This record gives sequence, C-alpha cells and structure tokens, in this order.
Amino acid sequence: METGEREVLLILAPEGAEEALTRLREHVRIEHVLRPRVALAKAPGGVDLPALQRLPGVAVAAGLPLPDAVWPGLTPTEQLFIQGWLQRQAPKTRTGEGLPWDAPGFKPPDKP
Repeated sequence: METGEREVLLILAPEGAEEALTRLREHVRIEHVLRPRVALAKAPGGVDLPALQRLPGVAVAAGLPLPDAVWPGLTPTEQLFIQGWLQRQAPKTRTGEGLPWDAPGFKPPDKP
C-alpha cells in the first residue's frame, strides 16, 4: 500500500458540485477550488481514485499522468487552471541552480 499524499485533480458535474465537494472532503483534503467544478486535492497515497470517481457528482478523479478524458468539455479558464497545475508538477530547470553567486560565467549581483 502507498504511503504519503499525492495531488489529485477533481472535475465535478455542473449540477451538484457543492454537494460533491462536501462528500469528497470525507476522503481527501481539498486544497484549491475553481468554482463551480474543478478542484485540486491532497489524497492519501492509498486512496482509490476509481472509487472517488464513482461518488455522485464526480466526473473525473485523476492523478498524474492525466487521462485524455479530462480535457473535453472544459472551459478555457478551467483548462488554464489545470495547465498551471501541470506546470507546477514539472521538474524545475534553472540555469546555475545550486552554483554560488560568483561562479564563472555569471555576473555578481548589483551593488546596493
């Protein structure tokens, strides 16, 4: 059985979304909500996503990678919200990450 928590995307049916959120709070910790029908939650590692998706009012309960079934029918705002969440999950690549500020090839910070 998995341990720890993982982030889960929840897409709710337009009708009954608030009731679905109430039911979901019994199983996961809701972190962010884009009303009326998209939410991000922290779920225990062993949570059964298909069981969450079978709850009344829940259209999609998915972790990463997202299934293609997530995208049809979303508004542009909902798509942007989900794309932002996906970007947050991507590994960071920053030039000079972990190097000292005066490493060769980098300029020191401006003087005050």
